Amino acid sequence: MGKRCRVAALGATFALLVAACAATDPEDNPQAVRAATTTTSTSVAPVQFPDSLADASFVRAELPSGPCVAGDDAQVALFDAADGQELWSFSIPRPGGLTVLNGNAAFLSFAWDREQSPGVGAIDLAGRAPLWQRFLDELPEQMERAGDGLVVVTRSAIRSLDPADGSDNWVIGTEFDFTDVVIEDDVAYVLNSVGVNGIDLTSGRRQWQFPIERPDGLAAADGLVVIASGSRIAAVDVEAEALIWDDRVNRLGAGEVWVSPSAVLVELAPAESPAGGILAIDAATGIERWQLDEVDEIFWTGADQIVTSTAAPEFRGSEAWDLFAIDVASGERQWSMPVSAPASHSVVGVADGRAVVVDPHPAVAGVSRIRLIDTADGNVVWETSSVEAIDGASIEVGSFVTVHRTTDTLVGERGFAALIVSPNRSWGVTQPDGVEQAPLLTPHGLFVVSGETSAVCIGRELHTPGRTPLADESEVELSSE
Repeated sequence: MGKRCRVAALGATFALLVAACAATDPEDNPQAVRAATTTTSTSVAPVQFPDSLADASFVRAELPSGPCVAGDDAQVALFDAADGQELWSFSIPRPGGLTVLNGNAAFLSFAWDREQSPGVGAIDLAGRAPLWQRFLDELPEQMERAGDGLVVVTRSAIRSLDPADGSDNWVIGTEFDFTDVVIEDDVAYVLNSVGVNGIDLTSGRRQWQFPIERPDGLAAADGLVVIASGSRIAAVDVEAEALIWDDRVNRLGAGEVWVSPSAVLVELAPAESPAGGILAIDAATGIERWQLDEVDEIFWTGADQIVTSTAAPEFRGSEAWDLFAIDVASGERQWSMPVSAPASHSVVGVADGRAVVVDPHPAVAGVSRIRLIDTADGNVVWETSSVEAIDGASIEVGSFVTVHRTTDTLVGERGFAALIVSPNRSWGVTQPDGVEQAPLLTPHGLFVVSGETSAVCIGRELHTPGRTPLADESEVELSSE
């Protein structure tokens, strides 16, 4: 379980700073490259970006000619955090689903688009314009700000890009695909078909390697790397570069493995726990600590706490499941509360001891209940409701929460994003072309990536995103108080 850190501060009006706190064998000496700021596939010419937003543009695949075409241009937009008004927007290549914030810059992954290669682009949020665009041979699958650069993981390479211009700091590759990459602080633990390598993300050099036959799972935290291979679970001390324990567990094939300071959690096979279960193994000794059966998907809300729910409903009306928190060190249940959907459907966001729970309102049909939960004691920080379907959330500074919908719905617009400060202080925007990934709260506003546009015909006026209330109540603007 690699670390993900978010640091934020609230100013006099509204300010948020966000910082993000991968082979046969990778090469011991990575390829040091200083690539051009904009590299392209053979079908796209290099481009120089002007300074102003009005003229700036990423390179995008050309649309086919004709009176009516499917508009493939996606877009990014920034909305005022106080009232949801759109501040600016512009078109981007087809989004790849990854965004990383760093200071005033947002880094986006781009997917394949006709003959145009995938890659990464950077946007200056303060300057409201693209900074640079970089094409790659493969689709970015993971992206983190680590070491001295922006670390981009593809199927057969890990590279560090200079955040200022997109050039390569270093590149390591493999003739075989990576099967998993975990980024922990300034180190990447890279799993392939023959073992694990530790890569220094500042230099790109291999620090150590541990061979294991046919590995299928990887997790890391606090100097401990755990490798799964079938029923075998091996724990490696990174500093000592030594195996500290080796165990056999009747685990789910290629199932999840997690690491905390106190224990390693393993997803059990149906033969061991038919309704779904997890086993906790002492991180230091390899001794089995506790087992929990008949549980749904688990969510980490702290270094040594998970939240999950019962796997099956009980016959007790609308709130037929129990959501509860478990102390990973002891296996003890810390609190429990009734919900109207299992954890896999109701827990849509977790961070730093808080969870966003969205489930069908037990008393009002067609309405979702949204609650921010303090996972230390299970108390509800605030509760509101929405007629919009919600499938994701991010917890920001204080009790601020962004919620969104990326999936199609039978009625209404496809995409939705909202900022909630409290039950009576919220706003939302609909995006006709969908929301491709979780919106991000930045010092400059709410950053939203939209998907492909609808079919466009000559002379037809395009629909622009509109603002809608989050709940049935009238819209209330955010204040700086």
